[in-house]
Amino acid sequence: MKKFTELKRVYSQGYMNYVPNFQETFPELKNLTREELADRFKSLGVEFYTAEKKPIPILIRLTMPFAFVTVVIMVLFMPLHYLITGRWHYCLKDNCKLFNWLSAIGL
Repeated sequence: MKKFTELKRVYSQGYMNYVPNFQETFPELKNLTREELADRFKSLGVEFYTAEKKPIPILIRLTMPFAFVTVVIMVLFMPLHYLITGRWHYCLKDNCKLFNWLSAIGL
């Protein structure tokens, strides 16, 4: 069964103190304790995520023919999109659910 990746925010006791492979990635910060690092990350607004593999429901996978038609329509209307917005690409922020759906079914 095909799976997609879901991001999950990392928390521990109300603030984050878990950073995967942090000591190896940033050896110059190894003199700081985990609590000091967590306080700094919290004050800076830094958030950490881990990836979880989730199975794709069968109903989502059955929508692949509609997704293929949607992609063809998007490609055909790209020149019109360029004339209206001045960009050839579609914004991820505006089409987040569409791109999540397409990546979930493997397109």
